[in-house]
Amino acid sequence: MATLDDSSLNAAMYVYIAISVLLYPYACFVYTGIVNFIMGDDVFVINVFVLLVWRLMIYMLLFLFAIFIAPIGLLYLWYASTKYEF
Repeated sequence: MATLDDSSLNAAMYVYIAISVLLYPYACFVYTGIVNFIMGDDVFVINVFVLLVWRLMIYMLLFLFAIFIAPIGLLYLWYASTKYEF
């Protein structure tokens, strides 16, 4: 049975990070669209430190799962761009 050594594990980690960096804006696009749909124009007044921790946690999770979330945004952008072609 083949085992992964440290160099191949590091290479896989760097590839995953590079893909996440490229797909992160699309994951943020999906997150922003969902939050705007649910929240609308409502405004909440909360402690700035709580908001900072919340946003940091959300954006870290978006970066971590960008590979799984970003295809939704890419599919939506593809659909929206082909919808208006003649």
